[in-house]
Amino acid sequence: MTKPLITITEAAEMLGVSVATAYRMAAAGQLPTMQLGEAGSRRVIRSKLVELYGIDGSESSAA
Repeated sequence: MTKPLITITEAAEMLGVSVATAYRMAAAGQLPTMQLGEAGSRRVIRSKLVELYGIDGSESSAA
C-alpha cells in the first residue's frame, strides 16, 4: 500500500534527485508539500507529485 504523504527524502528518491535538490524544490514551491502541525515537518503529497511530474507512484524497490 502506498502512503499518501511521503518525506522530502522519499520524494527525492522518486524523482532521482539529491535530497538537497528536493529541499530546494520544496522551498521554491516546485514540490506539492504540506506542513504537519504548527511547527511540524513538511511532507510531500504523493498523488500530486506523481501527477505533476508524470512518474510512477509505486513504492520504490529500495524500501
